[in-house]
Amino acid sequence: TLKQIRERMGIDLKTISAETKISMKMLEWIEEEELDKLPPLVYLKGFLKGYAQCLGMDPQRVVEGYLKFLDEYKKKSSP
Repeated sequence: TLKQIRERMGIDLKTISAETKISMKMLEWIEEEELDKLPPLVYLKGFLKGYAQCLGMDPQRVVEGYLKFLDEYKKKSSP
């Protein structure tokens, strides 16, 4: 997960927030996968790209991975 990668790199959330201009709360929701609190997809994709770039990761892969996770979550939670 993004949180594990960030922690392994020794980067704190405050640094990510300062560099990306994404609020601490939003970053926490993304990391903790608080799906009911996340913004509409168009904004979420932008946040994920910024976060990935800050960690030196491939933004496209991070977005695709997170969206795949969201998709699987929705399939599990719908009857």
